[in-house]
Amino acid sequence: MGLLYVASSLRQAGFRTGVLDDPGLEGGSLLDYVRERRPRILGFHVNTDSLPRVRRAIRLLRANNLEPPLIIFGGPHVAIEDEPLLAEGFGRVVVRGEGEHAAVEIASWFIHGRGSLESILGITYRDADGCIRRNPDRPFVEDLDALPEPDTTMVLNSSKVRALEIITGRGCPFHCAFCAEGLAGIRYRFRSPESVLHEVRRLVGDQPRAYLGILDDTFLVDRKRVEAIAQGLLKEFGPARLKWFCEGRADFIVKHKDLFPLLGEAGLVRVQIGVESGSQEVLDSYRKGIRLEDTEEAVEILRDADILSIYGNLIVGGALESPETVRQSIDLAKRLIALAPGRMECTASILGVFPGTAVANNPARYGLKIIDPTMRRCVSLRHPVAVTERMSVIDILNAFHEFNREVALAEAEAIASIPSGVMRRQVELIFYGAKTHWADVFLRSSAIKIYHGMLSRKEYHSMSKIAPESLLSMVPHRTGGIVEVEDGALAVKAHPRKILFNEMAGEIYELCSGKLSVAEIVGVLRETRDFLPPEPVLTEHVIDVLRDMDEQFLLVFSDL
Repeated sequence: MGLLYVASSLRQAGFRTGVLDDPGLEGGSLLDYVRERRPRILGFHVNTDSLPRVRRAIRLLRANNLEPPLIIFGGPHVAIEDEPLLAEGFGRVVVRGEGEHAAVEIASWFIHGRGSLESILGITYRDADGCIRRNPDRPFVEDLDALPEPDTTMVLNSSKVRALEIITGRGCPFHCAFCAEGLAGIRYRFRSPESVLHEVRRLVGDQPRAYLGILDDTFLVDRKRVEAIAQGLLKEFGPARLKWFCEGRADFIVKHKDLFPLLGEAGLVRVQIGVESGSQEVLDSYRKGIRLEDTEEAVEILRDADILSIYGNLIVGGALESPETVRQSIDLAKRLIALAPGRMECTASILGVFPGTAVANNPARYGLKIIDPTMRRCVSLRHPVAVTERMSVIDILNAFHEFNREVALAEAEAIASIPSGVMRRQVELIFYGAKTHWADVFLRSSAIKIYHGMLSRKEYHSMSKIAPESLLSMVPHRTGGIVEVEDGALAVKAHPRKILFNEMAGEIYELCSGKLSVAEIVGVLRETRDFLPPEPVLTEHVIDVLRDMDEQFLLVFSDL
């Protein structure tokens, strides 16, 4: 999104601009793009993980005589470590911090000869003599509403663009020790509700249903603003057309618990909260300002407000980590899953040490020894770059895998208590373009996988989509492909939990072969069974059985 904001500002200023947005871009494709378009300026977004790829990309361009005349860098890593790439001879300009205005000034200087590098705030650059110069910082953009909305039509590899995403605020008012977003001097600023709603309307367009990711590091900050946006979304899209995701803190959720029924009605289906650790001592060292009981209460509040998906990440191998604190984190994750089965996802990541953070600047204060300051061994926070006084690299890796193993067992134990309605909504969220971890868990069941696959075809319908007056003419199809006999009763085992039928329900399910309508199934039962209730009681009973099967993902219906 940062690249799109910069590119949109450049386009608004009259420059022809394109964006390559693909972390998996291969070298040959990069060469093809550059060879075809011959850009005069090439900009790279640089984070700690992508830094080695950026170096290799530039070397590849040089080896093929395709290096553009000017290469510039931006992004969170070079905002702090602004000189190394330039000192190594890569590129000429680094933009520190927000890049919309700086990029326009750089392009105006380089392409039109207006101004000079010396006058552009917020950049570090190599001058004509090869000396590295660091200009004063640029003030943060105060009026975010004035920036052009990101224009996804500029993405050159547009087939990669699927999700709807929006940024409604920048920075973070909190200052967690491990996070770069809350670094000192980065103020939290946000767009007006009117600006946000205007962009959402443009993004959704005429789509009958859509999923929106709000990418703010902390969306749930200002209650009045959040409430105004939610009311606007509800008025514009109703309760069913748009589903959305945001991040927030547990203490905000606890303080404003009465807000979440409105947010749920307005389409909020997924909330990410920073759990970080099951140890209060570790949380305090991170300056989280959160109590463990806040996290548990927040999960209960979101569950009771019927927010479908709750995501929390915990850090393994972080500040003051020991076998005891790891156990506390595992136990907390298991408690959270038990509080909201089928909704709560708990994952673990291994501590990353990012430039400029308190953890990176003073590791000893957090009981850490950094062994890989450039994070060369780590991808996606899955390998230690620091050790603690009581945990080695191997200890941390073992703890990471033990966390994942015990969480998986806790999820398996929770299956029996997950309401069928929660299962259904998790799977149906896929039709909006979002797939949660719990949806993946449920789709491991062949019955649910077949159910979801059949409903993705227009000829099949769930019972909830069928008008009552049409139901008797509809044809039910089994999705539980294997019907097994257990203790003399029919059972469906290809399901997250074992489902046993009584004799009557088992016969009804056998008749749901896709050959008989509901009315015909009632007729067969009347012909083959004795001591059945009179009509309309029998038909009502069959419909109730079919409805229960539909709720368990065991049936879909067609009209032929």
